Amino acid sequence: MKGFVKLTTICIMLLSSIVFASEKAEIKLEVDATIIYDGKEFSINQSNDQNNFSNHREEIILWEEDFENNAEGWTTGSGWQLTTDEYNSETHSMNSPNNASTSNGTFNLLSPTLSIAELGDGETMNFGFHLYC
Repeated sequence: MKGFVKLTTICIMLLSSIVFASEKAEIKLEVDATIIYDGKEFSINQSNDQNNFSNHREEIILWEEDFENNAEGWTTGSGWQLTTDEYNSETHSMNSPNNASTSNGTFNLLSPTLSIAELGDGETMNFGFHLYC
C-alpha cells in the first residue's frame, strides 16, 4: 500500500509539473548600463529613440580627414605611418602595424587643433572613424 501511495504521489507531481511547465513566463530585465570614467558616471542609452531622432535631422560633417594630403597638420608617434597598402579613402590611411617594432608599445596619433562651434539645445555631435584590425 505504501508503494501505491508513493507512486500516486509521484504521478501527481509529474502531471502537475507538465501542466505548469507549459505556461510561458515573460521576464523583463531592465538594467541601466553605465560607464564610470575619471570619477564621472555616464549612462548608456540603448533605446531606439536616438535612432529615430537622428533620422529627422540633417547630417552636417564639420570635419573629415582622408589622409590624401599626406597627414598635413597631424602629429604622429613613431608607431604610426602613412600608408597606401590598405585604406578607406582614395589611396591613403594611417597605420600602426602590429609587428615587432610596435609590440606592447603606446603611440600617439594627434589631429590638428580643431575649432568647433558650441552645440545648441537639442543638438548632438557624433564622432566616427574607420578601424581595420
